[in-house]
Amino acid sequence: MKCIPIDSADKLQSLELELNDPTSKNFLMKKVGGTNGSEFVVRNLRKIFVDSFASKTSWCGQRNNISISNLKLIQLLQDVTDSIFKVTDKEFEKTASE
Repeated sequence: MKCIPIDSADKLQSLELELNDPTSKNFLMKKVGGTNGSEFVVRNLRKIFVDSFASKTSWCGQRNNISISNLKLIQLLQDVTDSIFKVTDKEFEKTASE
């Protein structure tokens, strides 16, 4: 994942394209770790997004921000989180959208 950390919309788009390749999904998310699902999600998002860019995103794209809820990256994070911690969709969405 050459694009991480993401600090621009262009890098985000490049990463989304890279995730179309099944071999690129060998992602380092599991190495970031966490003691529970919420901590795992927060730690990964902090590693993936630079703070200055993260402030320009929101779950649904409110206030002219970039929407992240439908990204392949977020789906991958949810899948990995669920495989480790068995979190519900609601728990994941609540944590990822904060």
